[in-house]
Amino acid sequence: MTKIKKLAAFFLAFVLLLSFCGCSAKGEGGILTEDGSLHRPDPVIRFGSFPIHFDYYRYLYLSQRDQLMGENEDFFETYPKMEQHLKDSVFRYCRYLAGFYALLSEYDVFLTSDEQDLVDDRIQTIKEGYESDGGNFEKTLKEIYLTEELYRKLIEEEELETKLQNTLFLNTGAPFYQTDDQVADYVIKSFCRARHIYCEKEEDAQKALDALQKGESFGAVLAEYNEDATMEDLTDGRYFFFGSHEVSYDRAAFDLKAGEYSNIVSCSDGYYIIYRMEMEETLIRADISNFRNMVYSALYDKLLEEAVAEITPVCCALYDSITPKTLR
Repeated sequence: MTKIKKLAAFFLAFVLLLSFCGCSAKGEGGILTEDGSLHRPDPVIRFGSFPIHFDYYRYLYLSQRDQLMGENEDFFETYPKMEQHLKDSVFRYCRYLAGFYALLSEYDVFLTSDEQDLVDDRIQTIKEGYESDGGNFEKTLKEIYLTEELYRKLIEEEELETKLQNTLFLNTGAPFYQTDDQVADYVIKSFCRARHIYCEKEEDAQKALDALQKGESFGAVLAEYNEDATMEDLTDGRYFFFGSHEVSYDRAAFDLKAGEYSNIVSCSDGYYIIYRMEMEETLIRADISNFRNMVYSALYDKLLEEAVAEITPVCCALYDSITPKTLR
């Protein structure tokens, strides 16, 4: 089974240690306030008794910020909605993290001493291999907003997530194992199948919508106006569960009936017109292994959400001050 990773979403593979982001060393980072001073509130967010410590939050936020920006220093000025999208994305991750640790406790999943030794061996091998090529492991970790302690924690969480998913879905007698019939039934009842037209600018999306309203077929309008290259070859559409996209996208898609298209849907990266398609059980059963992973991912999402559903998060006093420019 393909691993259904949620907590690995922000986890950087070791090859990314070769990149340089120009971050400051541990202890020098913080939230820049109006008086020019740096503050390191800890924790940044608390979910019940579970804290998201400053160094962890800083790594999540800044690493994703850099991925979004690339070499475009004016990215957030050009796409102002992405600033809130970034913050929301990191918050969702933190919420998942709290749910993840709750599930570890509920299902008694932990790393044995031998497994912890394997984590240590893995890190030591990486460190020795990197430094044998003339690199400075600790310095490079700092340049991608990590410490060796936090790096180890991320690897531990990756291993724990694999064990948790095996416990939930794959091991003998796993509580959420799904047969082929159960997978097909779940997809038909709980998923959406759709195509979309994406435009970066709202005026272009409006032109596409006008064409649809004049009677042009969705396929023809998609061919003329769509700016999402991945959608051009997906003539069978894309199957997904609620929570796979931004809320505005998913809500619009699931509100449609098969054969209907949406109005313009505003998302952080642009504008969409969504066309919902009929489910086809033959397509689902022909690719049942892939759909099983999708169902497990949907169930995993649900379990993570349920684990923290009754918890009200508490953010630090400076949380609202966190922006791509103020978090250092």
